[in-house]
Amino acid sequence: MELLVDTIAILVGAACLVLTGWHEWFWWRRSSWIKTSGTVSAIDLQGADMNKHPRITFQHEGKVQEFTSQYGGSTCPEAGECVTVLYDPETLKAEHFTLGNRLLFTLAPLAFGLMFTAIGVVGITPLEEKDAEPEAQRIQQEGLEQIPR
Repeated sequence: MELLVDTIAILVGAACLVLTGWHEWFWWRRSSWIKTSGTVSAIDLQGADMNKHPRITFQHEGKVQEFTSQYGGSTCPEAGECVTVLYDPETLKAEHFTLGNRLLFTLAPLAFGLMFTAIGVVGITPLEEKDAEPEAQRIQQEGLEQIPR
């Protein structure tokens, strides 16, 4: 049973580390993108839980460009708020740039990946409470009773 638990921990850890690597690669591809400012023009509600995704406008070569951020949540900037935008000048793909967008999906999976992988590799499993009575019986059977001082 312990082997199964350790194997599952390693697999979960590996999946988290792959997610970390994918997210870093995704942002590394954006290292050549241009950083500019944009304005939140509207809030789009997406998904079953109705996450808020900001729709943002920015200027490129005098033309207004608009996109909806892939990153959403229960909170986001208000309409009219100025935000930082990264965009590719060739394809005009853009993304809302915040420290949370940049690091949340890197640091959280990294921490969980390292933790689960360590648990699996080291073989740490939840410790069960030991019953003191079998130990006392073993001591009596082996004649190893301690002499009171």
